[in-house]
Amino acid sequence: MNTTPAATDRRARAEQARDSLVASMPRQDLAAERKEARVGDAVILEDHAGLLVLEEPRQRARHSARDRRSRYRAYVVEPDDTPSCRICAAPMRALGTLRILGRHEPRVHQCTACGFVQTDGPWWLDEAYSDAITATDLGLLARCRALSARIPSVLACTSALHGPVLDWGGGYGTLTRMLRDQGVDCWHSDPYCSNIHARGFDASLESRERWAAVLAVEVIEHLADPMDFFRRAAARTDLIIATTETVSIPAPALDDWWYWAPEHGQHVAFYSRLALARIGDAIDMRYVRAGRVHAWTRDAGPLQRLAMGQSPLRRALLALRRRKSLLGSDYTAAVRRLMPGP
Repeated sequence: MNTTPAATDRRARAEQARDSLVASMPRQDLAAERKEARVGDAVILEDHAGLLVLEEPRQRARHSARDRRSRYRAYVVEPDDTPSCRICAAPMRALGTLRILGRHEPRVHQCTACGFVQTDGPWWLDEAYSDAITATDLGLLARCRALSARIPSVLACTSALHGPVLDWGGGYGTLTRMLRDQGVDCWHSDPYCSNIHARGFDASLESRERWAAVLAVEVIEHLADPMDFFRRAAARTDLIIATTETVSIPAPALDDWWYWAPEHGQHVAFYSRLALARIGDAIDMRYVRAGRVHAWTRDAGPLQRLAMGQSPLRRALLALRRRKSLLGSDYTAAVRRLMPGP
């Protein structure tokens, strides 16, 4: 992999700082010296040259002072670095610094082309995800209740209503269960959260060659590499449905929008409507705004896309195509799993 002279210089300075710090004090004192706490297996230090990150592998063993230097991987994020947009690769402009979890201060940038907003790093995610569902997500049940009606109406505009649907990042399985109650063959996927309400219906994106639809409900704002998800999902389905709050162009002040959510630190990607459309271009899908739901479709024609964007038309199509609830058959399957027999 080719590296620029600037990148080589940053790495050399990072490694020099690492060697000096690690050799001069015990490992447990590294964070205290700069008044920054450890985050998982990383020590985050700030100085005039930028943000110095020392990451330690998870294996814990005794090492000499010399060996201890080599067990840290070091890199520097400089204040004058200008990142490129993770959606369209265009230059970005700085919005300021956001204070996350009361002590991490990454810069926040907005794309000059598509309006997408991203943070530096993120290096604090291990700490932010000590609980997968944040204590401030008080609207989870109300959101799932509303979406259990809205998402089937979007599916009804295509053939996806009658096929298997993946709830990617499905949390406790609440929406998965509610959609199954509505007759949608929905499956749950979330490696970071326990599936409480849709047990027996776990899957992954790669479990099937094709999904009728892939859902990402209040998920894409958590993604440090959004295009990785969208490309992988687009390879498995012709319909992606997501929910997220959209950011304006220009973005609101960093102290004047609740969705920045610095108190839990899990939101690291913020999408303008233009950025959502650019995602569609990148994965060869059409972006459609269906009320508060965002959809990307490959096979829906103009009339189907029109219906997606009109709530009365969506509801009418759903009334014509609604399927029987899966609650009864799911109950029977659950009993059989608990009481296997001939």
